[in-house]
Amino acid sequence: MNPMIRIRTLLLSRNPANFIALFSLLLGGCGEVPGDATDGNGDAPASDSAANNRLTLPVPGAKKTMSTPIIDVPPYIASFSASSNTVAIGGTITLTATTDRDIGPTPYYIEIFDATTGGWLSWCGYGTSCSATVSQSAATTHAYVAYVAANVTQTNPPGGIQSGSGNNFVTWANSGFTVSVPPSISCYTIGTITATANKDVGPTPYYIEIFDGSGTRLKSCGSGTSCSVDAACTGLYYAFISQSSTGFPPAGTQASSNLGVMYTQPR
Repeated sequence: MNPMIRIRTLLLSRNPANFIALFSLLLGGCGEVPGDATDGNGDAPASDSAANNRLTLPVPGAKKTMSTPIIDVPPYIASFSASSNTVAIGGTITLTATTDRDIGPTPYYIEIFDATTGGWLSWCGYGTSCSATVSQSAATTHAYVAYVAANVTQTNPPGGIQSGSGNNFVTWANSGFTVSVPPSISCYTIGTITATANKDVGPTPYYIEIFDGSGTRLKSCGSGTSCSVDAACTGLYYAFISQSSTGFPPAGTQASSNLGVMYTQPR
C-alpha cells in the first residue's frame, strides 16, 4: 500500500492498535521497533541479513571477555633522584626511587643500592616510592642505583630484577662547585646537552666534563660556566666538574650533576 494512503487511513481510525502501527511506520527510517516483523515500509523483510547485523548490547554488569589474556606487566622505576648531587663533606642527601604504580599488590620490591660499594641501602614492599638517606665523612663520589626486583637481597644486583634505574652520582666536596644538566632532551632531531656550572672553571685546575651513561666522555671544557655537545641518542648523560679525565666518574671530581635522559622521540 502507498505509505501516504496508509498514514491517512490510520489517522482517520480511532482504533488504538492502529496508532501503534502508525508510530511504527513513522519510525521506519530510524530502524525497526522491537518485536515488529516488518521493515521500515511496513513490508516483510526479504531476508534475515538486517536482523543478523544488529548490534548486540552487553548484559548490564557483565564483564568483557578476550580471546587473548592480558599480560601482567610488572611495575617499573619511573624516576630516581637525589635531593642534591653535590653536598659538603659530612652532609646528608636523600635518594628517592618512584615507580609507575603501587607495588603493594605485586610480588616485587623497590630496592636502593650504593653501586660504588655494592652496599644495600633500603627496600620497600608497598607504595609508589622508596627513600634512603646517605652521608659521607670524606671527599668522595658515589653512584647509587634503584631496582624493582622479586628478591630482597643485600647484594647488588638483587635477584629477579624487573626494572632498574640509571646510576645517580653524588659528590661530597667543599670546593663550592655545583653543576647541572637538563633532566631530559629530545634527540629526535639533533639535540644539545648543555652542562651549567655555578662559577667559571677557567681560573681553576678543573673542567666541565659531559659523559653518557656508558661512561664515554662526550666533551670537556676548561673555561667558562657552560659546556655543550650534540646529543647522540645514547640514553643517559651526566656532567662533572673534575680534573681532565676519562674515568667514570672522572678523577678529582668536585661536583656531580643530576641524571639526564635523552629521548628518541619528540616530547
